[in-house]
Amino acid sequence: QLGTNANVTGTVQFFLDSVANPLHGPGILVGSNFIAGTGISNVNVASIALSFDASSVPPGTYYLRGRISDSGRSRFCYTAQLIQVLATPASVVLFDPGVTNGVFHCRVSGSVGQKIVMEGTTNLVQWNPVQTNTLVGNDSFNDTVAGVRRFYRARLAP
Repeated sequence: QLGTNANVTGTVQFFLDSVANPLHGPGILVGSNFIAGTGISNVNVASIALSFDASSVPPGTYYLRGRISDSGRSRFCYTAQLIQVLATPASVVLFDPGVTNGVFHCRVSGSVGQKIVMEGTTNLVQWNPVQTNTLVGNDSFNDTVAGVRRFYRARLAP
C-alpha cells in the first residue's frame, strides 16, 4: 500500500546495512526503482529484480533493507537472512622475469592468502602445473628445471 491516492509515484530503495535499524545510518544503496501508488483502499504486489556490483561494497555481513517512500513518508523492511559479501580476489600478475644460471625466476603479485598454480608449457597448448603456492606477500617463483625453455602463467587454484 502506497500513498493516499493511486496517482502517487513512490520510490523503493534497497540498502545493505550492518545493523537491523533504519535509524543507525544510511547503509549502502544497492538499488532503487519507482513504483505506482495504490491509494488507501488497495494493495499492490510487485516483484523487483535486484542485482548489484559486489566489488563496490566492502566485504562484510549485511542485512538487506528495503525502504518505500512517497511524499516524505517512509516504511522499512529488513530481511531475516543475512547477506555475506566476500572480497573480490585480486588478479595474479607475474613480473620482473629473468634467467640466472639457467634458472627462470619472476615475482608474483596478488592478494595475501590466494592459492595459485604456476603452469608451464613449451607449445602454448598443453599447460602443466609446475608449482602450487599460497601467496604471503613478496612472492617469487623459481623453475629449478634448468635448460628447459618454457612459457609460464599463473592461475587461481580452486
